[in-house]
Amino acid sequence: MLLPLILTQNDDIEAICKLVHTGQANAFMQLVPSPTGGMPLPGVVVTEFTPSGWLAYRAHLARKRSP
Repeated sequence: MLLPLILTQNDDIEAICKLVHTGQANAFMQLVPSPTGGMPLPGVVVTEFTPSGWLAYRAHLARKRSP
């Protein structure tokens, strides 16, 4: 995955918030383009991960994919 990473789903935003609060990621909120071309959505733009923050976010993504 390349940075900046744009997140609009609540569970992804919650995961990033925890990483930001622990100093493992840098991110900011802004309106981002809708993937469907509609009105802009509130989202979080992630600009940086620490190595451990990246591992934690990848673990979050793996949990999302598993049933």
